[in-house]
Amino acid sequence: MPNPYQLRFPSHLGLDLSVHHFTLDEALDTPYLLNVTVTSPDSALPLASLIHQPVSFTISPPPLNPLPSFPGLPSPPADPALQRVWHGVVCEAWREDSNVQETRYRFAIGPRLSLLALGSTCRLFQNNTVQQVITALLQQHGFAASAVRFQLTAPLPTHAHLTQWRESDLQFISRLAAEAGLFYQFVVEEAGKEVLLFGDNLEHYGRGRLLDIPLRAAGGLRQDDSPAVQQWQIHHRSLLHSVRRTDFNYLTADTVLDAAHGVAGPQAAAYGLDYAWGEGGRDAAETARIAQLRHQASQARQCVASGSGTVLHSRPGEVLRLAQAFEEAPHGWLIIAARHQGARDQAYHNHFQAIPADRIWRPALLPKPRIYGTLPAMVVSPGDNSLSLSLSG
Repeated sequence: MPNPYQLRFPSHLGLDLSVHHFTLDEALDTPYLLNVTVTSPDSALPLASLIHQPVSFTISPPPLNPLPSFPGLPSPPADPALQRVWHGVVCEAWREDSNVQETRYRFAIGPRLSLLALGSTCRLFQNNTVQQVITALLQQHGFAASAVRFQLTAPLPTHAHLTQWRESDLQFISRLAAEAGLFYQFVVEEAGKEVLLFGDNLEHYGRGRLLDIPLRAAGGLRQDDSPAVQQWQIHHRSLLHSVRRTDFNYLTADTVLDAAHGVAGPQAAAYGLDYAWGEGGRDAAETARIAQLRHQASQARQCVASGSGTVLHSRPGEVLRLAQAFEEAPHGWLIIAARHQGARDQAYHNHFQAIPADRIWRPALLPKPRIYGTLPAMVVSPGDNSLSLSLSG
């Protein structure tokens, strides 16, 4: 039987690799990380020259009704619609054990977006939306316009200034997206092209791929090898009863910027008030929107399911509908994180987390950089001048 796991480098490199085992972690708002161990008859691969090389990793599920194999004839090709493919670049490489027959190597692979975590810098963007800043940064790193897509239900506000201070570009993009309530995921389209997709609402979840998935324990006398969820747990926790945000805009100093968003009426799992001042709301609508986003972030994490099984297309951003209904999620479960594992001597399996698909996922806020110190200043205007204030303050 051919190896269901394939790691492919550009053909001109002429590498002869066979996947031994792997672990792949992926989650919403995070570049995936693949740790894969391979074997090769070549004991001296040029590992330094393989860093940042483009690669693809493919998992082919076993056929449900395999055809008989005949000596000397190749196995029938796997159905591309059933496979999962990740495209990325090599981030790290190791040479491990070696014997007379083969040498073992290990690669850490991530999407091209993960390279934006390298280095840090300082920038100031003026009069831009979060979408415009993220698009400009990705274009600087060579992302084509067709490789990035924003699906937004409402226009984003224009900010007088957005500051990047000693952050990597990935940290800056992730922080801005979280503050604006945008989640992102990697989607492979029909043509095999990978797209970085930003969304902000329920309609931006992937639907229709994971329908009526059976919930079936592994083992026993049952011989059904079709993909299934084999373990399932649901965890409930408290959520914030309400969130309140206040702010101040010197251009409209007489306007009160004070907004609250929370649970309507009593709810057993809701408790507590989260209050903060100065998240950047310029008017009443923006302040109310910020309060709503922060409450939605708490609501999204109130009920989290954990599962494991053999459903290959369990990916973050996809809605899973189980054959067994649960009152917590009448519209299915949004997968938010998954770990995929497999080996030559071990069948593919995964572990994942999910939330009710009728709740809007909001990324956790990332800490803002702080500049500590004293800014000296002096009065430069001569005396006897009347006070004035420009529109810029």
